[in-house]
Amino acid sequence: TFTMTASAPGGVVWTATATAAGPVVSNPSTSVPVTIQAAATLFAVSTATPASVCAGGTYLCVVTVSNTPFAATADGVVPGPLAFGGTSVGPSAVGPTPSGGNIAGGAWLSFTWTVTAGSAGTVIADAAVTGQDANGGWSTGTTAGPVTTPVLTAAALAVEINAPPAGSLIRGAGNPIVVTVSNTGGADATGVTVALEVTSGAGTLTVAPASQTVPGGGGLATFAFTFTPTATGAYAFSATATGGGCGPVSASNAAAFTAIAAPGALSVSGVTLSPAGAVPPGGV
Repeated sequence: TFTMTASAPGGVVWTATATAAGPVVSNPSTSVPVTIQAAATLFAVSTATPASVCAGGTYLCVVTVSNTPFAATADGVVPGPLAFGGTSVGPSAVGPTPSGGNIAGGAWLSFTWTVTAGSAGTVIADAAVTGQDANGGWSTGTTAGPVTTPVLTAAALAVEINAPPAGSLIRGAGNPIVVTVSNTGGADATGVTVALEVTSGAGTLTVAPASQTVPGGGGLATFAFTFTPTATGAYAFSATATGGGCGPVSASNAAAFTAIAAPGALSVSGVTLSPAGAVPPGGV
């Protein structure tokens, strides 16, 4: 009987011969291949999708657990309850799916929770994972490490209508009308469009510009129109911005401007001397 202590994981084959006086030597005998495995050792990492969520919204928290290559299978791997921290009040979770499983050496298994965020702030989620070495029966475990998810307030839009300097429009000319949309909310406002309406006065207005995203936290976007008034006088405009950002969002504003005639061009048609007659040198 021989006893072998393995120094590293891998494969091993034994070959033995017997000798006796004579001399007598037997034919070599070779064992079947034997795989030497390291102890099961678990590692885990947590992720959240999407990277941020609206207050009261849902997201997925995934803990991916892997086992060391060439290690024994980790049997009965199960995550503990998802633990919460952060400033968001009232988060909750359903899961995980699956509830557990076995992880061979070099393999991995993901556990997924559906998390409902609470109030605006942050949700910090973490989970511990445990299992058992299939060869030695001892326990193995790890923690995933926390993942932080910002919980956002809804987008909050404001609209401003800007005309040419001094608030004057030129009759018969294409005048730029710029609508600026700002967002002081936490979430980005996506798919924002602006409808500009002439509420008083007659003229031609260009087609509305394409939609844009207005970043949260004080972001701005501009929408440029061209308006050609047909007469002088007072004109009034109304602009409404709509989009999405933790639900539908919108904002409106109005502005009034005056259309004036285009400044006339000056020309000289002739010169008349007064008094009539010649002007002496140095005279006026």
